[in-house]
Amino acid sequence: MKKTDLPARKPVPFAANGSRRDLTDKTPTGSNQASYDAGFPPVTMVIKAAGGLPPDGRDFNQAFNELYAGLRWQNAGGGYPFDADFAAAISGYPAGVKLPNSTSDGFWLNTLDGNTNNPEVKDSTLTGWVPVNNYGTSSVTGLTTGTVTLSTLQASKNEIALSGTLTGNITLIVPAWQRSFNVTNNCQGNFTVSIKTSTGTGLVMSSGRNNLYCDGKNITAVLPVASLTNAGITQLSSATNSDAENVAATPKAVKDALANAVNRQQKFTASGSFTVPTGVTTIYLSGCAAGGGGASGATNSGGKSSLVGGGGGGGGGAGQSIIKQAFTVTPGQVLTISIGAAGNGAQASTAGGGYNGNNGGNTSVTGLVTLLGGSGGGAGGVVDNDYVGGGGAGGDGGEGYPAGSSGSDGNYAGNGGPGASSTFGGGGGASRAVKSNPEGKDYQGQPAFGFGAGGGGSGGAYGATDALFSYSAGDGAPGLMIVEW
Repeated sequence: MKKTDLPARKPVPFAANGSRRDLTDKTPTGSNQASYDAGFPPVTMVIKAAGGLPPDGRDFNQAFNELYAGLRWQNAGGGYPFDADFAAAISGYPAGVKLPNSTSDGFWLNTLDGNTNNPEVKDSTLTGWVPVNNYGTSSVTGLTTGTVTLSTLQASKNEIALSGTLTGNITLIVPAWQRSFNVTNNCQGNFTVSIKTSTGTGLVMSSGRNNLYCDGKNITAVLPVASLTNAGITQLSSATNSDAENVAATPKAVKDALANAVNRQQKFTASGSFTVPTGVTTIYLSGCAAGGGGASGATNSGGKSSLVGGGGGGGGGAGQSIIKQAFTVTPGQVLTISIGAAGNGAQASTAGGGYNGNNGGNTSVTGLVTLLGGSGGGAGGVVDNDYVGGGGAGGDGGEGYPAGSSGSDGNYAGNGGPGASSTFGGGGGASRAVKSNPEGKDYQGQPAFGFGAGGGGSGGAYGATDALFSYSAGDGAPGLMIVEW
């Protein structure tokens, strides 16, 4: 045959307006009425003279009308949905037939001979029918927690959309068909949404669209190979908080992820507060308390010997430090952060001994940790006498983490002690002992650098008939706190 041999389609059934009567299943005894069982009965095939009865034209019209009505329905592309009574009457549908579903937006393909099962059941039971050519989306709403089994009609759609505010993990059960599932997970909440068959293994779906395949038992993710050609289409997602392995990232998702990676820390050099972000239960703290200030050296107190002089001032101690220490927190929790102030270096002494450096302030995160500030350096001691060994004692280094260095005794020359370095900064340099009153800052104790380090102590004065003053000491460095999550 050729496609040009297409028979004409008749839009009007035979005898649509003719005289007809309904056909019965069986012909009554002695009647000339046609039936489905006998057709036209034998009495209509006997001549009237021999006792026969003529066939009734109404039966002929009815039979042909029914045949042409069915033919017209088929010509219009129509099919018949599953009918349990019809299935029982014919001992089940044969394999290979295709029936429209009850919502007229897809079809069921029968895979079993003599199949009397309804293809549309409320659970994932296999019926021998599989979905083909289905249109539209099955929306499953109001999900909260537990196991949800899709009906065969719900699972037959090409697209399945899930939504709801989760209070626990969700497991979605689908029939064990050999087919693809495109599932869009729009559920909200910090819980998992899994998909599986009743007897096989499945997987945890990511937020957004998931392209999946069931092999008749187990469900796996489908991720075509990315290509610059038309070899495949890669599934893309803009989610930046997903751990799924079945999607590729969009450029926007990569940009956002990089921004989040860079910005997932906050640095505090001044006191303030930190609000724990959504979904964060652990933070990591790195920081230090402030360093102590350096002490100043003593004057020579009018000593006449070149062998004696005032003791040097001690260096400031470093503040206590921590590095990436973990703490448990609650999303939305507000943490108060206090940053320790730097300990000031001691002023210059114009008579007698030097001055102590000031202590550095503590750094704290309320309820989590308190870091102790470094102590100020000890003052340089005064000249004891004008003979050898009579120089002033060097000041002690400030206590800390670590401690500052002590100043030198004033026998010959009492140099200042350098400040202690911290994990986040360098200690201030010490100044030498002085024999005259030179100009400039080179003879002062130097300030600490960075964060948490101690200031340098200044040297004492020595070896002159005139009273000589010392120089000021260096300031410690302030505290610091870095929050990471």
